[in-house]
Amino acid sequence: MHKIIKNIYLSSPCLLKNIFVSAYGVKIYRERYGPRSRFYENFLFNTQQLDEKQTIKLQENAFIKIARSAISNVPFYRDWALINGIKVSDIVSVDSLNLFPVLDKETVRKNPECFVSNEYNIRKLIVHSTSGSTGEPVKIYVDADSRTFHYAFFTRLRKWYGVEKNARRVTFLGRVIIKSSTSSPPFWVYDATQRNLIMSSFHISNDNLIHYYRKIKKFRPKEVFGYASSIYGVARFINEKGLEPIETLLVMPTAETLMPYQREEVKRAFKGKLINQYGCTEMAFFGSENNQSKMLMHPEHAITEVIDEKGVISKVGEGEILATSLVNRAMPLIRYRVGDRIIKSDSADPGYPGFEVLESLEGRVDDVIYTKDGRSIGRMSPIFRSDKCIAGSQVVQEKDGTVNIYVVPDFGYGGFHRDLIRSEVVERIGHSVSVNIIEVEKIRNEPNGKFRPVKSFFKPV
Repeated sequence: MHKIIKNIYLSSPCLLKNIFVSAYGVKIYRERYGPRSRFYENFLFNTQQLDEKQTIKLQENAFIKIARSAISNVPFYRDWALINGIKVSDIVSVDSLNLFPVLDKETVRKNPECFVSNEYNIRKLIVHSTSGSTGEPVKIYVDADSRTFHYAFFTRLRKWYGVEKNARRVTFLGRVIIKSSTSSPPFWVYDATQRNLIMSSFHISNDNLIHYYRKIKKFRPKEVFGYASSIYGVARFINEKGLEPIETLLVMPTAETLMPYQREEVKRAFKGKLINQYGCTEMAFFGSENNQSKMLMHPEHAITEVIDEKGVISKVGEGEILATSLVNRAMPLIRYRVGDRIIKSDSADPGYPGFEVLESLEGRVDDVIYTKDGRSIGRMSPIFRSDKCIAGSQVVQEKDGTVNIYVVPDFGYGGFHRDLIRSEVVERIGHSVSVNIIEVEKIRNEPNGKFRPVKSFFKPV
């Protein structure tokens, strides 16, 4: 949003804000649900029951098409193909993926236009930017039709739980929708076009939460969507105050790691199915939990691989996720190094046999703890289960390797729990670095509104 327009918007009364947001919502709605929206939705509902072999064939056909287009029309891949003697005729199967190099974020960040297909007028493309919470943001270009395809995955996911795409929705994301100095409600705006109550993630506090609760309760949403930390903040308030749970069909946290203690609170506070969604601004992949809280990777959206610390790439196992998007045709990213650590299973989901399963989603590579001898330690979240009597936690590894565990004590918390947390941390990282447990009243989110459960500033030699 242009700075002048943004200032006018923020200075406007609530009614005008709602009109402005609803008008902008028309534009967003048309991008998300374009002319071929119904076609893509029907396509996904037809492909979700394919078996493993049929799904691989589907991915193969999509990959061949997008890879051939990339080396013919995308400057980065065209130059790479010329240098390495790769021809369109060499792309014959999904195994041709092995011909392509690993693509890191920094390469895309420096020259995003080099990844845009010359089949598209770049001035007419939709531009997005990653949040840049751990570094500089990456500019992403997408054509309107590809964006429509991407949002068909959300439509399918929501319909699995009885939620239509135009259902009443409450959203918590990192958008600045009201002035930071605002101290009284409303802490939200309403997009009438999409029936979306957009709530500020930056004004959630003990003094304000009763207003959030009352508004959500009155609004009667079919879905609550957004940052896990924001949804958790509301849920914890509801449970602490003994308030009546909020009736809804679906609660969908996204964009952050959903911690075990957060999951427990949200389940108690909202009478609806809790399904964690996993994706990224680059539209490089799409994942969502099943009824057993296992993360499923939607195969029509991307081909996913794993690269370990030695650079070995495999289809399953533990390491950093490599994603080849099958959705964004204007800016195809092949073997894109997303920056998240996963453990990818070799099993499929019984309900959706073509969908692969993630045994674990560890979070950002930047947010992995390291020992002095260079071992990387992920999967810290199980330490912070509800049995620790904490209301919040964050792991911060300082530049000297020291690990500080910040916890927000809950009712019943004491020395026993402090020692238990320390011992479980030491079990994972050993004694090569110091571990401190630090009790605090509150843990702040990042400037973009996101919460990072683990932050590491230590780089092993």
